[in-house]
Amino acid sequence: MNNNINFLIRCAGEDIQKFPDISYGMRLDPKLDQQITATLKEAKNVIAITPEVRHEYELIGIDEEKIIDIPNGVDTKKFAKSVDRKKERNRLGVGDDEFLILSVGRNHSKKNYITLLKTAKNLLARGKTNFKILCVGRKCGELRPDVSRLGLDEFVILRDAIETLGKKENDLSLPAQELINIYKSADLFVFPSLTETFGVAIVEAMASGLPVLTGDSPGCRDVVGYGAWGLMCDPLDYEGFSETIIEFMDSNDLRQKFQIKSKERAKSYDWDLVVSKYIRVYEKE
Repeated sequence: MNNNINFLIRCAGEDIQKFPDISYGMRLDPKLDQQITATLKEAKNVIAITPEVRHEYELIGIDEEKIIDIPNGVDTKKFAKSVDRKKERNRLGVGDDEFLILSVGRNHSKKNYITLLKTAKNLLARGKTNFKILCVGRKCGELRPDVSRLGLDEFVILRDAIETLGKKENDLSLPAQELINIYKSADLFVFPSLTETFGVAIVEAMASGLPVLTGDSPGCRDVVGYGAWGLMCDPLDYEGFSETIIEFMDSNDLRQKFQIKSKERAKSYDWDLVVSKYIRVYEKE
């Protein structure tokens, strides 16, 4: 590597985290771990998108003065536009009086969708039937056998991908408008992930004004401020998730409280603020 060139690195997922229980993380391979660690130590700076990522840097011996805290961002202006909520819910097959619980993310073991499905089953056991759970993300359709096995076909909607209708070919902005419409048509965002470096879907949900319930897990707890901006449960405690969901279902005041908190929290992740932090880093060079 050319030692005359200063560079920074931003780790954002399995390139830095290790979760042996689900075989997650490139650094579980000793050779890759050595290469990644050596490269990180050569960088002028490393970007920590959450305290969880900072902690991982510290564990592998990165000098504290080299670590700069800059989160990922969202374009909050994209989420400010209103949508025809009734039309969107009808398109999704959700009734006006049904409580729509949304979860967004690829179907991967770390996303822990199975706990969400067990939560749905527990909601039914507790007498709650006026809800739908919508899972949106790559390979979510592969959850269908589990949905059927648990008798949840009437209560769970699976979407593999989001279309980009009306999106210009050179428009690289994310998320797609269709996904924004879905966020803004839901009643509650639930994210039982076992581990995240950041969890951008949480922030997108917050920018949409959704109250948020996440797993009390790495990365997630950073975004929701250990319960200050959203509620948390043990990511494997489906009974705890169902109890908290029922609280949201039964209390308009609780929903409104965390809708306000979500919108306020999302402001701190606006891309304009994030970009300004990167500019200050480069201007120091």
